[in-house]
Amino acid sequence: IPTEDKQQRGSWETIPGTLFTTAPELLLKIRSAFRDDAKQSEEQLIDYYSGCELLIIDDLGSEKTSEFAVTTLYVIIDRRIRECLKTIITKNMSQQEIEQTFGARIASRLSGMVNIKINMPDYRKKRG
Repeated sequence: IPTEDKQQRGSWETIPGTLFTTAPELLLKIRSAFRDDAKQSEEQLIDYYSGCELLIIDDLGSEKTSEFAVTTLYVIIDRRIRECLKTIITKNMSQQEIEQTFGARIASRLSGMVNIKINMPDYRKKRG
């Protein structure tokens, strides 16, 4: 549904059925549905992110946490789990930090996923 130019997207998004986004970008896009000139409704955008074959959400926890953010992320993650859709979520938070930030419902769903801990330095810090 989002109308960005597909030729400017990263390689993950050229795989049919795959969406790659950061958590803040996902929430910003859904929040845009509240504008008067919005082309898609909040429900349409949540359906879009909930229903793709593979959703990759990068950097969960970097967004400003609000009731809107928690509820929206919960709906998307819960739907994807119920529909057995592939989801990859990257985060720099412990399970306890997830629960403190997003609540028990999201923490519970994330704990039920396969969790792979990767200890690597931030590649962005090496630039420059």
